[in-house]
Amino acid sequence: MGVAHARRPVGAATDETVQDLRAAIRDLPVGCQDEVLEQLFRAGLDYEQTGKVDPLLHFVTSLVMTARLHRNPRYQKALTETDTEDLSGEPVDIASWLADRGVTRSNR
Repeated sequence: MGVAHARRPVGAATDETVQDLRAAIRDLPVGCQDEVLEQLFRAGLDYEQTGKVDPLLHFVTSLVMTARLHRNPRYQKALTETDTEDLSGEPVDIASWLADRGVTRSNR
């Protein structure tokens, strides 16, 4: 049997924030969950090999943003109203796309 480790809070993260992040990751498709893990491993290994903090900080910032979007009802509404079957066509500007669905800087 393995040794049980007590959970220790890290930094200023609240349990609620951590739970939001876990929910956001858990709700991703499995392939995306795998991508998150791969990017986490790459960022950690890059830091270990180079001592550069920036890639690790960028990854963590992206995760926090993912959690914030996950709990935003307007963002969730925009996702559910989007036709995900037709992925053909020209790329769109994400700011315009969100604005067309009522998500603006003032209500994010």
